[in-house]
Amino acid sequence: GRLFDALGAENIGKNDFGGRDRIMREIITTIYESDIPFYYYHLTFNLDLDQIKRVYGERFFSRLKAMFNFINLSGEDRRG
Repeated sequence: GRLFDALGAENIGKNDFGGRDRIMREIITTIYESDIPFYYYHLTFNLDLDQIKRVYGERFFSRLKAMFNFINLSGEDRRG
């Protein structure tokens, strides 16, 4: 499997045409369009669902909903 940690924290690069690229959007879209089963992938993020929609767009968010189960972990920071 693969784990992508901290969606939304990646650097935003410029593409060849001067636009802004979010590399994780491209990676997730490629996985979505491939024949690889989704259950091999895990994703973490600190953004709430509205922020994900605003940052990545409705179409990308729709793909996330099709590919992943969302589990909200609230409470104390678990990194300690």
